[in-house]
Amino acid sequence: MTRTIDIFDFLNTLAPFDSQEKWDNSGFLVGDKDAQCKKIALCLDITSDTIEQAKKQNCGLIVSHHPVIFSKTGSFLKDDLPFKLAVNGISAICAHTCLDISAGGVNDVLAQMLELEEITPVCMDGVFMPRAAKLKKPMRTKEFAAFVKEKLGCDSLRISKIDKEIKTVVLCGGSGSSFLPDVFDGKYDAFITGDAGHHNFLDAAEKGLVLIAAGHFETENPVMSAVEKAINKKFPEIETVLLEQSSPIENV
Repeated sequence: MTRTIDIFDFLNTLAPFDSQEKWDNSGFLVGDKDAQCKKIALCLDITSDTIEQAKKQNCGLIVSHHPVIFSKTGSFLKDDLPFKLAVNGISAICAHTCLDISAGGVNDVLAQMLELEEITPVCMDGVFMPRAAKLKKPMRTKEFAAFVKEKLGCDSLRISKIDKEIKTVVLCGGSGSSFLPDVFDGKYDAFITGDAGHHNFLDAAEKGLVLIAAGHFETENPVMSAVEKAINKKFPEIETVLLEQSSPIENV
């Protein structure tokens, strides 16, 4: 009999939970570690909708990227997501920054989605989370932006107003703009992340760096398919379902 703790232990080999950032809250966050695990749901974010999907499909465990419990809280009331999980008998294992940094995790999958070559972890801001890589063939800014948009299925993305040839890139899915100061060394032509602010684009322009903000959801969600495949390979007796989910942001 496979228990939920067995799934946790396996995920701990893929993306060791002790490698998470100090401010993070990855781990076994809700549920019964000894409960029998027959069907697993996977999603980027645990929401009321994904909980309802998991309930309807009789899933006893949700594996997500973003933690369902992030900040310290003094109570769990009926409209809170952890409460909804508990009353429906659904456990939650969340692998956040440990999956960002791990081999085969968020950033490796993102680099593979973009068909990049010579993918290498690079130390920035004290962690080996971003990935440096090379394009198969050089592209100019708008051509490469269109390529990224197509590969990630973005409705839209934001790019620097810089027309240059791009050969080398650094990427970090999600909120990776904090790594920008380490990218301003002239080694790379472009930086790809999910979220970036006005001043990030100003700073990038001053340094002649192409900044591409392709969306938090769009840059991170692909990893959940990879996690599902890994679970299927290790536990072929367990049924898995990749829950339907889209970006919470709509461009109008």
